[in-house]
Amino acid sequence: MHASSVREAQLTDITQLLQIEDVCFSSDRINKRQFRYMLTRAKAVMRVIVPAGGNNIAGYGLCFVPGGRKTARLYSLAVLPEFRGNGYAGDLLSGLLKQLRELGYIFCNLEVRKTDNIAQRLYLKHGFKAIGSIPGYYEDGGDALRMRKEL
Repeated sequence: MHASSVREAQLTDITQLLQIEDVCFSSDRINKRQFRYMLTRAKAVMRVIVPAGGNNIAGYGLCFVPGGRKTARLYSLAVLPEFRGNGYAGDLLSGLLKQLRELGYIFCNLEVRKTDNIAQRLYLKHGFKAIGSIPGYYEDGGDALRMRKEL
């Protein structure tokens, strides 16, 4: 495992966030306008992970935190391929879940591609449980597994 730091995402990170989207996802990508909105006006928390000694972002995690409700939603979690296997996704997820607890959320929900066994294992390891499925959830027609964790 490599040393790294996790911090809040900033507007100056958008270019790198877009590069991560392009590398990590073939569909359902977040665009520049959406990232800007999430960082400025949305009810959302976004954290990035930066390898020690570097300035470039290795990955990010984004959660929606709606007001008046106690269920947050992990919307996106991505780590560049060259940084995978270092625990970065787990560090991002742990940090986000801790922040959600501190904000008073009781549950965190997410959707994950049914064919993405690696991501599913990560979520199971962090206490998420499968609660259902959504046929044709993704732009390309892929099915999703809905998962939930009690915080």
